[in-house]
Amino acid sequence: MNASSGAAAMTLPRLLILIVCALLAVGIALAWLVLDLEDAAGRVLFLRELEKGLIQLALVVIIGGIVGFLFNRYQAGQERLAKERERQRESHSAMVEFQTDKIRRLVEVSNKLRLAPALIEAHRSAKTYREQMLAAIDARLELHRIVHEIGIFGPVRSNSAFPAWEKIRSNIGSMQDYLEDLEKEFRANYKRLSERQVEAEKKRELQAEVWNEICALEMIKDLLGLEQPRREETEFYKRFVFPYSDALQQMQKDLAQRQNLL
Repeated sequence: MNASSGAAAMTLPRLLILIVCALLAVGIALAWLVLDLEDAAGRVLFLRELEKGLIQLALVVIIGGIVGFLFNRYQAGQERLAKERERQRESHSAMVEFQTDKIRRLVEVSNKLRLAPALIEAHRSAKTYREQMLAAIDARLELHRIVHEIGIFGPVRSNSAFPAWEKIRSNIGSMQDYLEDLEKEFRANYKRLSERQVEAEKKRELQAEVWNEICALEMIKDLLGLEQPRREETEFYKRFVFPYSDALQQMQKDLAQRQNLL
């Protein structure tokens, strides 16, 4: 609905009034002229015809007024519907952007931790262990931010951003717990390992002992998959990888449903 059509719709009753006023002015002038020129019989006939004309004119005015009123109501209703549709489209578009951002950040958290085992095993040093555990701590904080930002949109059972938030939140909670256990183990052991690393840098033959001590840590042992024949049987997969996959799948499903509304 453009501005010109809306303006034209609003002037329709006014235009009708002007036309009626013009017709009345012409009718009065003609009546005055006829009454002045006609005889008594002619005046009576003219007045009868004038009465019929006035009745017809009144009907035209009334019907025209009703039509104009209904037309204006219809136009206003269409404009409201168009504005509401645009408002909803903008709302859905903003929510799609919000959901996409949370999915992207969740994927980054997963990638960050999935990279850790390969780097720790490749470098086999307390320095790399520290770097990857700091990355894990940062990943846990990022999950906390994601949960907080989504939680603003409502409780777990009626979240407007992610309808499946209850299941998603549970899976992310498992990931957070796993990362927190990694952090606890790191805080308890890193000082000792860093001191051993300093000694190993002076005596290179001690580096193997440092690596053995790192591998002896329960969470790292599991993260590296040193005791399980299959990676899928580790706590890393059970508490982090599989919950991540479930959360991601459900978030993508909620995103697809929202995109269908655009």
